[in-house]
Amino acid sequence: MRGHSKLAVSTLSIKSRRPWYWWLAALGLCGGVGYLIAYWQFGLADLNGLNQRLVRAQAQNEVLQVALVQQERQLQIERVAQETLTKELAQLQQESTTLKEDVAFYKNIMNTPAELGKLKLQSFSVSKSAQPDQYDYDIMLVQPGKNSKEVSGGLRLVIRAAGTEAVATTAINLNFKYYQRVTGSLKVPHALHAGTAELTFTETGAKKPGLTQQLTLAD
Repeated sequence: MRGHSKLAVSTLSIKSRRPWYWWLAALGLCGGVGYLIAYWQFGLADLNGLNQRLVRAQAQNEVLQVALVQQERQLQIERVAQETLTKELAQLQQESTTLKEDVAFYKNIMNTPAELGKLKLQSFSVSKSAQPDQYDYDIMLVQPGKNSKEVSGGLRLVIRAAGTEAVATTAINLNFKYYQRVTGSLKVPHALHAGTAELTFTETGAKKPGLTQQLTLAD
């Protein structure tokens, strides 16, 4: 028999080694992933902090808005009060001026020498009213003297258009001692052209007017 020769076959294990730059790339990738995870966690925490700050800011904003509304209401109340006080002060000043004028006028009547029973027409005016087709009149009768008697009679005001008869008339009974002011308005026909206003005052029991005054009306 032939002797069989046995060949000892040794098994070789071949290990492949990756280049060094692969390891460097893997290391860089791991580092990048770790950085991204850390950055994401940091950003999430920062976002939560921003949300909390936003909530606090909104709450403070609401408080400030409420305070602002209250301040505006307070300022409005103070403004209205100031306007009211200004109007009242102006009204009081006007009333004070009017009272002073009335007192001076009354003193003048009392201190003016006059014939007993002598009635005077202190003022008489007729002017167009702010209302259409209307005239306003203002009449002041005065009887000076401390011991003036009572005056009673009828006041008559007639408005006439140019070249026509009376178009508006008013008659008023008066009874006074020292002075009497009469004011009012008269309606006239539409588009009345310039005419006249005639005033007469006839004392009770008299046959003819004791006072007569005529004015020319302006267009």
